[in-house]
Amino acid sequence: MTMQNLKLELLRLFKGRRGKPATQMVADHGYRGFLIRFTSIRFKRPKSLAVFSALIVATAVLAAAPSEAHVGIVVGIAPPAPIVEPVPAPPVVGYAWRPGHWRWNGVRYVWLPGRYMAPPRVGAVWMAGHWSARAAGWVWVPGHWS
Repeated sequence: MTMQNLKLELLRLFKGRRGKPATQMVADHGYRGFLIRFTSIRFKRPKSLAVFSALIVATAVLAAAPSEAHVGIVVGIAPPAPIVEPVPAPPVVGYAWRPGHWRWNGVRYVWLPGRYMAPPRVGAVWMAGHWSARAAGWVWVPGHWS
């Protein structure tokens, strides 16, 4: 079968399918995606089907995971003592003070100064983050609103 005959056969079989013009259907699928056998068209199974299925399963598993799960970095060196900062007056009534803390940058601890934050809702209280000693080292437990 010549390429011209293949094109004509594809145009005939895909005429008006899914509301698209036949020429657009042929252009969308290309010639390599089809196997012609006795004037019938059979689609090749996509190689990425297994990958697509794995992504669907992974998405479902991750969607069912608890929303409070945190991945922490274990640091073998204890953090320095917190720096005592003066707490300035809030810029807006109702803002909460988030105290400064030491952050691990992969090489050493770096001080992040405190700042005021707007609460997400009325009556929310900021629970400050802290470094927690574990068997393998120190882990940062992030602060959150309660």
